[in-house]
Amino acid sequence: MKKIILLALLIVVGIFGASQMVCAANSVLSPLPVSLDSTVNTSFNISVKIDPVGNKVCLVKGTVNFSNLTCKNITVASGVMAQTIPTCTNPSFTLGIPKCTTVAKDILSVAVAGSNVGQASLFFTNVRVIGPGTNVAFTSQNGIYGITAVPTETSEPESAPVTNTDTVNQQTNETIQGNTTQSQTPQPTNKNSLTNGLQASLLNASPSKTVVVIGIILLIIFIILGLWYSISKKKKKE
Repeated sequence: MKKIILLALLIVVGIFGASQMVCAANSVLSPLPVSLDSTVNTSFNISVKIDPVGNKVCLVKGTVNFSNLTCKNITVASGVMAQTIPTCTNPSFTLGIPKCTTVAKDILSVAVAGSNVGQASLFFTNVRVIGPGTNVAFTSQNGIYGITAVPTETSEPESAPVTNTDTVNQQTNETIQGNTTQSQTPQPTNKNSLTNGLQASLLNASPSKTVVVIGIILLIIFIILGLWYSISKKKKKE
């Protein structure tokens, strides 16, 4: 009877342990974003995250690899202790998480840029995920990125100002005709100007002024005749 009870307990414990093993999924090491589109030589940032997925993770090791990507910079996330600090020339890392973690956590930030047009990727090699004294099963995801050419800006040619040739020709013809008319108009001579001036003076003179002028002329004539008569009489006496 005791053997039957012990065997039953072992079966229950085994079933419980197996169920726990089934429930504990693999932790995931992944880049975020997993995919995006960018242009050649345009920088963008990728976060590297560890998701324990129900496990307890204390340390993550591995190497970041780049395909058709140029590494610009790698920084360790806050709250993470780096035993091996990754750089662009040596992107291997060993990162410890104080007090371990059971929730998803950023561990790295990587700045990259597309090298050439086409597909680019960021992936991990030599990865180990360690819990409290034991290895933790894991899977790693790759980041896939589409790199396109930088669009070229095409500037539209500036349109030349439209000139109304009909208006210009009409203005030119009017100018030429005006100059020709002015050159063909006869200019009055000095004689005509003098005659016209005298005529205008006589026409503009008042009747009283005309009488005065005639009287003065007659007086002068009488004086001249008187002088001539006196001189001729003296000569006869002599």
